[in-house]
Amino acid sequence: MKQPSVLPITFATRPAVPVALLALHDEALGAFLAHEYRRALPLLGRLALALPVGHGLRPTVRASRARAYLELGDLDAARRELALARAAEPENPMFRVLDIMLRRAERARAR
Repeated sequence: MKQPSVLPITFATRPAVPVALLALHDEALGAFLAHEYRRALPLLGRLALALPVGHGLRPTVRASRARAYLELGDLDAARRELALARAAEPENPMFRVLDIMLRRAERARAR
């Protein structure tokens, strides 16, 4: 039997999202995972604003917005969102990967 390549997101594996925001979280995550970045951006923005300051998921939502902007080609917005995410969690390795992707996109644009 073949194992799935991605673990299903369940209540046991998802980050602690306030109950009132579960529907918004699920919709934003679904759009992002389906690579529907234009639909995901406003949902992720609403989620980032709705989460309390200091919530552990907030920097990850900001990084997801940075990735969506990067995929859509808006490098300035991606840089801005990545800076906000990095300010909250400077040691997060996901942000380092996004930084590398952003630099590659900037080099490609400069050519």
